[in-house]
Amino acid sequence: MKIKFFIILAILTISTSVYGDNNDIGTVVTVYIAGNYTDSSGNRIACYWKNGIRTDLTTSEISSFASASVIAIQGADVYAAGF
Repeated sequence: MKIKFFIILAILTISTSVYGDNNDIGTVVTVYIAGNYTDSSGNRIACYWKNGIRTDLTTSEISSFASASVIAIQGADVYAAGF
C-alpha cells in the first residue's frame, strides 16, 4: 500500500524544466517526493525528497505521526501540506 502511494505521489510531483536556445536544447529533470519515514524510535517524520536527498519537515518532539501529502515548488520556495 505504501509503495503504491509513493509511486503515485512521485508521478504527480515530477517537475520538468527545459533550458537552452534553438542551437542547444537540454532537459533538466528535478524530482520532488513528499511523504514520511519512520525514525529509530518508531515516530513518523514528515519530509520531502529532492532528487533523492531528504529534508525533514517535522521532528519527533513536534509529533509522533506526521506526513507530507502534497508538495509545490515556486522558485526556491518549497510548500508542503499534510498532517
